[in-house]
Amino acid sequence: MENVIVYLNANPVLWIILGILAILLIVAIIKKMFKLLIVLVVIALVYLGYLFFTGKEIPMNKEGWIEHGKELIEKGKDAGKDLLDKGKEAGEDIIEKGKEELKKKTDG
Repeated sequence: MENVIVYLNANPVLWIILGILAILLIVAIIKKMFKLLIVLVVIALVYLGYLFFTGKEIPMNKEGWIEHGKELIEKGKDAGKDLLDKGKEAGEDIIEKGKEELKKKTDG
């Protein structure tokens, strides 16, 4: 580590290059964060538009947003459970049909 510091002190041009690279890195990070912010704002606006056009109540405080989020999570859980049950039933039906076909081919 000490060798690196001595080398950088001996070559001031490298300090300039490292400074430019640091500035470019900071600018790139800020640009990415700005793009992320724009995407999040667009998503929020689309969501608010959805709530407005469907006639649902738009929560105006933090507690309202949290409660609305909990409701959406519960609906998602219920839908996921239903989908899982249907998938299990379909899988069991396929297994039964496969067993029957295998039994027909081995017996016949």
